[in-house]
Amino acid sequence: MVFSLAALPSPPITLYLPKKGPNLYPPKLNKMSPIQCSLPVSTQSKTPRFDLKTYWTTLIQEINQKLDQAVPIQYPDKIYEAMRYSVLAKGAKRAPPVMCVAACELFGGNRLAAFPTACALEMMSYNEKYEVRLVLILSCRLSSRSCQRNLTENYNLEITGLNLFIQGRIQGTSLEVHSASLIHDDLPCMDDDPSRRGQPSNHKVYGVDMAILAGDALFPLGFHHIVSHTPSDLVPEPRLLSVIAEIARSVGSTGMAAGQFIDLEGGLNSVEFVQEKKFGEMSECSAVCGGLLAGARDDEIQRLRRYGRAVGVLYQVVDDILEAKTTKSKVDEEKKKGKSYVALYGVEKAIEVAEELRAKAKKELDGFEKYGESLLPLYSFVDYAADRGFSFGESSY
Repeated sequence: MVFSLAALPSPPITLYLPKKGPNLYPPKLNKMSPIQCSLPVSTQSKTPRFDLKTYWTTLIQEINQKLDQAVPIQYPDKIYEAMRYSVLAKGAKRAPPVMCVAACELFGGNRLAAFPTACALEMMSYNEKYEVRLVLILSCRLSSRSCQRNLTENYNLEITGLNLFIQGRIQGTSLEVHSASLIHDDLPCMDDDPSRRGQPSNHKVYGVDMAILAGDALFPLGFHHIVSHTPSDLVPEPRLLSVIAEIARSVGSTGMAAGQFIDLEGGLNSVEFVQEKKFGEMSECSAVCGGLLAGARDDEIQRLRRYGRAVGVLYQVVDDILEAKTTKSKVDEEKKKGKSYVALYGVEKAIEVAEELRAKAKKELDGFEKYGESLLPLYSFVDYAADRGFSFGESSY
């Protein structure tokens, strides 16, 4: 199916909330409650009472179902088994796709419009691979010359002479991006992590060669899923192209790949860059994609960009602080490489950084007060990143 470039009429907007369980929202938005901090972070929460856990876990169930459908086993079986092993890992928090959905709903977007991109983000972030230009050419089959010209200017893509068509919209792209980057991040030549999300890393189960192939396959699958499954009556084509371009930027040589490269180098002055690119980039991309899908204005997209980056780095800084309190020997080892604020400056300085990031993220959200209760999930994400006020069991980011 070839899409026209004409903007499609927008349907009535609906904010989807869990049908069962306690009321998620307070009677008044301005009723604040103190946060119970798990860390000595002095910045107090100003988030109204909101049942983030119910909101989050409900979305996890929906997203897991979409992912299971997005990556069926087919020939050759083994590569699909390796892909599913990481994408469908038990206990995953699905933070990038949940943030994508929450940002979309903030602007009145339909949750169904966000699910394909949300799944794609999760797929791709398991595989921090660098061939974004090739993936974009193969996955986004563009028929419009104007679209080709725009992507060429922004990503230096040589697509002259290619007769490309958009053949469908793919659902679940966010989850595929996340899984792909983590598969490659765990490889012996990268971070050499033997486990992920409480189970052996992909390469420990299927071998390094199959892990690389599984990660490579998830990237284009994520883009394809967005293009083939996003409802055309909910998301006009120009918005979808903006989402694809945003994801390509995020996982490419100016985004996560750059962070992984500098992380391997281990320069003492590169901590901020590594933290923002490896951990802030995916969170930023998730928030921005949600806004793009719902038709947010340019200034609102920039606020989402700064908010998402701050939350992503905040989450990792707090992770490092918590780890430092339980595994001092590992922190001493990592300090030589200077990969984190804790390793380079110590716990006290890292706590100061966490305070600043939390305040920065909340400040960006102040510009969205007119959206009322729809803002509560994004506000609550900030406090969860800092305080870890509840648990998902053995789940991980």
